[in-house]
Amino acid sequence: MKNKQKFIPLSLLFILSFNAYAIDAPKILETDWLKTEVGSSGENLGAKVESVDILQTSGATILEISLPLKDIESIDSIEVISKVSDEPIKQVQPPEWIDDYEKDKQGLRLYINKKTGFEFRLRLIDNVKD
Repeated sequence: MKNKQKFIPLSLLFILSFNAYAIDAPKILETDWLKTEVGSSGENLGAKVESVDILQTSGATILEISLPLKDIESIDSIEVISKVSDEPIKQVQPPEWIDDYEKDKQGLRLYINKKTGFEFRLRLIDNVKD
């Protein structure tokens, strides 16, 4: 009985500290795994690869991905995650948001330091605490 009395306050402290961490955690959205092929799509976030090009000067891959998100201003960082390593792929330059309402295009343009033929997912991070 005495050991149980010590356990209760410790477990409450653990739960409270975990809840405090969870409240401060960033909001992370992820797409499904996508291929570097035009038309590759997933259900998560509605992402679809619209174009794949090679940057002649550096050989980097340029991906245009449609991504119908309503609140793109809240996204603080974008990572391109490799399916093979589950680690971020280096981007040659920062991603660009595509927001062309006249042509009904909304999404991202990514410049990736990797040749085509790989699978990836986008990880969109919102660091603002709600």
